[in-house]
Amino acid sequence: MGIKRGRDVYVNNAHYPMYAKVKQEARTNYHSATLMRALISLNADTGNSQSVNGAGTIRYLKRNGMAIEYYIDNSDVLINKLHFDDTLRSDTAGQGTGLYGVRNVADEWSTDRAPKNKMSLGHKWNGAHYAAVSGKFSSNDSAGKMLIKHIEKAYGGTEILPKDIAKVDNHYSLYWISRGEHGALPSVDGLTSLIQQAADARESVNWLIHGEGAKTFQRALEVLQTAPSLSRFAAKDEEIVRGLRMKMAGQKIFLSNPVGANPDKIENLCGAVGLTYVDKNINTRNFKTAGAWRNSWFEVTAIGAMAVSTGIGPTALKKSGIGALQKQVEPLMDAVGTFVANTDLGPALKVGGAAFVAFTVGKTQFTKWRDNIRAIRATASSTFGRGNEYWYESDEDLLEQLSA
Repeated sequence: MGIKRGRDVYVNNAHYPMYAKVKQEARTNYHSATLMRALISLNADTGNSQSVNGAGTIRYLKRNGMAIEYYIDNSDVLINKLHFDDTLRSDTAGQGTGLYGVRNVADEWSTDRAPKNKMSLGHKWNGAHYAAVSGKFSSNDSAGKMLIKHIEKAYGGTEILPKDIAKVDNHYSLYWISRGEHGALPSVDGLTSLIQQAADARESVNWLIHGEGAKTFQRALEVLQTAPSLSRFAAKDEEIVRGLRMKMAGQKIFLSNPVGANPDKIENLCGAVGLTYVDKNINTRNFKTAGAWRNSWFEVTAIGAMAVSTGIGPTALKKSGIGALQKQVEPLMDAVGTFVANTDLGPALKVGGAAFVAFTVGKTQFTKWRDNIRAIRATASSTFGRGNEYWYESDEDLLEQLSA
């Protein structure tokens, strides 16, 4: 038998029916799973949570739509009151952060209007359910249409044939994250619960983590390091913890155009938690991508230098966007390096707004510089526009997709 770790947790009789309901729903409703994990976390309370009169008296755990009132006494926890409200449920308007189905209807992928409480893990393509975590898109319907190509490129030909992905009535799960909520606690809680539910059901899920969604995913992995299961109370020895990690192994992870997170750290966290890390696809034209912006910027600088050395004047450079991008952004590169970590380029955009001139370059202008101009436009689009939404093979491929 293992050695007991953590505190025993008890529930006031008056609130036990509510606790029992949350526990029962935890495997079928990811919102309830989030509540259950918060309750379980009291098992590891260090005594540093918000209290009224110090150790041994009333304490509170407050999260989105939830408040738990509890005591710590003689190393045990008594949950005195549970308070939940409707903000724990998905936004029925259809654009709030939450879980949605994306379906292939008449050869077009469309996102369901109503959110879901759980993934349809029984719906599989070649033995695995497919799920995506969204980066920044204008809407969840746009995300649903775009991310299927990322799934095809990431897993098609290795896990499943592209023709099998395109079957009518196929669907995948989309964890849609509203703008401004990437990396925020509510989005982290929801994603953590979905991963836990799949693990506890011993199901196989192939995840596609896109763009800024990597911020939420990395934080979810950090939570899973300390709370790997919805039945954490049972995890009292290393053998049980190893078993929990084995249940995670059926879930595979592919990063596509990640922003705001460290892919190497994510790979290491996947190993620690037990998830199977597959690979990553990096948008090397995006200044907001850790490390990649340096390569693009050096290329921008080199293109500008070559243009000047061959006699192209300042007016021509300005029209092409090359000079504008180089001149306006160069003084900001040190600052951009800092902004990259937070994916907040607001100050850079204000000073370097002239970079947008790169979008206006015609396809036939400066024929001898066509490839270089494409590089500039791809960089501007990926950093300041919609370029990071796409999976592309070359600058030309990206620009063609953007103009379609």
